Amino acid sequence: MARGKASRNKYTVGDYIEKMKDPRFTFSPKGDWNGVHGDGKSRTNGAFLTKTQATSTEPTVYRVKVMNMVKDTIEIGPIDLEPMPDNEPPKDAYIVNVLREAVGLEPM
Repeated sequence: MARGKASRNKYTVGDYIEKMKDPRFTFSPKGDWNGVHGDGKSRTNGAFLTKTQATSTEPTVYRVKVMNMVKDTIEIGPIDLEPMPDNEPPKDAYIVNVLREAVGLEPM
């Protein structure tokens, strides 16, 4: 049992972001934080979860944060994201690169 626990402690938010693939972020409904991408790893008990939000204000502000669900803490953010033209939600690749930058990783 201690072996698994040590493994969980070594898995960082940077590891989670580095392994993030095809996240399919969503910003609906407005005003709510949406859990959109979890690590789903048994060795971490699904510790990390990325959440997105589109504010209900005008103009809409798009945000992202990464939670540590085991510790119930925010690991990254919330970060305000640049919208697309016409204030459309930002693209997934842009959001992943924002998160990668937040943990010191090179963009994809």
